Amino acid sequence: MYYFENVDNVSVLQRVPSFRFGQFDQGNEAGFDVETMLIDQVLDHYTNCLLNNEVALRYLAHRGLTDQSIIREFRLGFSDRSLGKKLKQLGSPQEEETRGKLQLIGLLKPSGHEFFHGSIVFPFIDEHGVVTGGYGRKITRKLRSPSVYHVHWNPNQAVFFNQKSLMGNKRIILCKTPLEALSYWAIGFRNVVSTLGLRQFNEHHIFALQQYGVEEVLVAFDNDREGNASARLVSQALSAFEINCRRIRYPQERDANDCLVYDRQSRRYFEGLVEKAKPCNQSYYALRKSKNDG
Repeated sequence: MYYFENVDNVSVLQRVPSFRFGQFDQGNEAGFDVETMLIDQVLDHYTNCLLNNEVALRYLAHRGLTDQSIIREFRLGFSDRSLGKKLKQLGSPQEEETRGKLQLIGLLKPSGHEFFHGSIVFPFIDEHGVVTGGYGRKITRKLRSPSVYHVHWNPNQAVFFNQKSLMGNKRIILCKTPLEALSYWAIGFRNVVSTLGLRQFNEHHIFALQQYGVEEVLVAFDNDREGNASARLVSQALSAFEINCRRIRYPQERDANDCLVYDRQSRRYFEGLVEKAKPCNQSYYALRKSKNDG
């Protein structure tokens, strides 16, 4: 069973060039937001950790993501619990002040532990380069209770993973998680985004789709009971705003990453899935009837 942990206590933050630990006062004098710079720096630290961690790289390779350019393109990272050592280099009281800021941001828990500890980190960055949130996937095979496999940082502000793909694309493939979106990206699809999970689609996503003139959404959720139910809900919402919707169907109980890795399917296979996607525009009454029939 999968469990989720959410942290949503940070406003939308602007992305600025990274800087070294210990230069927060200089950032203030330059007129930069210290919280913004902290987030930027922590993400850079996580990216460096990922590029130098064989276990985390093997996990991504096992998931079909072997090209390290993807890591840099999307600023992926890995929280290996080394952030605390970096903070200790600041010395007191700056270490204490920085820890406090990171706790307010949500990247450190009240206990002082890293929010993403043990997770591959997938930042949600909008089309302007603004960091809006993040998704973490624990790579430990067996977790002790109450640890969770999926962690969501700032879910109420995060919109789409790979949100910049909304620019210039009238048709968008919508996945459940960044890992599935990157499964499409790895074999050449660029018009792909994801939410933070099946239950995370809301009015912010619809507004973003409308803002950039997206005309059709191909819902690429898992082919299981929960995925199909969520696809119907998304379809109903999109239909209400006159955005065409089609459903990509995988084999039973599969998702995009399963097809890429375990079924060893090629780009041609995924192209076929996209071409065969069936219309699923759904009214409230059709949704209600489907629920009653089920």
